[in-house]
Amino acid sequence: MPEIPYDVLVKEASRQMLAKDRPEGREDWVKVINFIAWNVDFRSCLQVCYTIARLNNVPLRQREIEEIVDFQTYDRAARELALQERTAALLSDAAIRDVNEFFGGRF
Repeated sequence: MPEIPYDVLVKEASRQMLAKDRPEGREDWVKVINFIAWNVDFRSCLQVCYTIARLNNVPLRQREIEEIVDFQTYDRAARELALQERTAALLSDAAIRDVNEFFGGRF
């Protein structure tokens, strides 16, 4: 995946989350950092958020950024696990139906 320039990332996050070109205050920046944390690869997410915060003089402390990134990483992992569990359940149900059809419904 190609790297997206930080200013483009901030602009897109602002457009989608705030319906404006730039965040204007603390709450706006929380929304933008949340959006970026959700959409950037989790392995580089924290560094990307730190860099954006530094380049834009974001009014958030390092710990606040870490909490946002940690939450989004956890949320992403939980959603992925739930998806895997749903997929496994569907595959299991399909396998049981196939076995029942093969053996004439005795299972």
